Amino acid sequence: SSLALVSGEGLAFSINGKIDGNSISDAPTTIMLGLLPALLHPDPRTGLVIGLGTGSTAGWLARIASMTAVDVVEIEPATVRVAQACVPANADVLRNAKVHLTVADAREVLLAQRHTYDLIVSEPSNPYRAGIASLFTREFYRAAARSLNEQGLFAQWVQEYSIDQATFDSILATFQEVFPHVSVWRLQPSDLLLVGSLVPQEHSVTRLRRTLATEPFTSALENLWRANSLEGVLARLIAGPGTVNRYLAQRANRIPLNLDDHPTVEFGFARTVGKTLGPPVDGLFSTQDEADLERFRDAPLSRERIRYHRLQIPAIAGERLQLTASS
Repeated sequence: SSLALVSGEGLAFSINGKIDGNSISDAPTTIMLGLLPALLHPDPRTGLVIGLGTGSTAGWLARIASMTAVDVVEIEPATVRVAQACVPANADVLRNAKVHLTVADAREVLLAQRHTYDLIVSEPSNPYRAGIASLFTREFYRAAARSLNEQGLFAQWVQEYSIDQATFDSILATFQEVFPHVSVWRLQPSDLLLVGSLVPQEHSVTRLRRTLATEPFTSALENLWRANSLEGVLARLIAGPGTVNRYLAQRANRIPLNLDDHPTVEFGFARTVGKTLGPPVDGLFSTQDEADLERFRDAPLSRERIRYHRLQIPAIAGERLQLTASS
């Protein structure tokens, strides 16, 4: 690839002429991409990050006290220069003894290695770019599932811009085909996160609040999401496993899966790149119910504070706040 560093509002890097990450404006995505699943896991110790980029995902993940090892697989060796330039944003990731970098293809690594992880985090480039959609296929997810520990979580970034409903549904259905317990989160208005597991996800509110009171969660939550409570995190929850299952069941047999031999996602994105489309998760919001929050147990939650923080999300990102009668 051809890489370039672009300075302006933060330090960004360009791959073959396209910006693929900004150390400041993308921080709510790149940092919380790793910290959110680490928060949801009961005892995260090992992680695999697919793609180095600015280094923020791996660097902040390695700051968690319980984490003993964070492996990073990056296909382009020149990206190391990007991470070296973004040290102030990535917690000096390449000097952290917990972090181990491998320059290789992530699919090959997952198929060939025997390590297993509590967390696997993937934020490749946009799927309309050649080869990237292969990191969104059923075959890739099956390889990743074999590398997860019993309570392991797989976190998949998905863009919320220039994506039509059919392509989003294909990504979600393909992901859920391998990871049957899926929750959907909004990292910021342009970025979604799918968190999947092989076993049901149940969460202790008491444990989550205790974890949020420790670093690096406290700093990340306050600076990136302007929140200081568990309700501020749950405001980002779009749909839990129950809602996802109902949503996909309503569309059964109508959603093609994204396969190595049938790459619906790559060509779906190619048709909509650059277009302004409505949020693809509107259908999930319409089927959401209180059962999504029932998985967070053993202490009460304030629904009012969750709604309050949810209204703030566009404003935090600098977007115009649109209120409706139901707000």
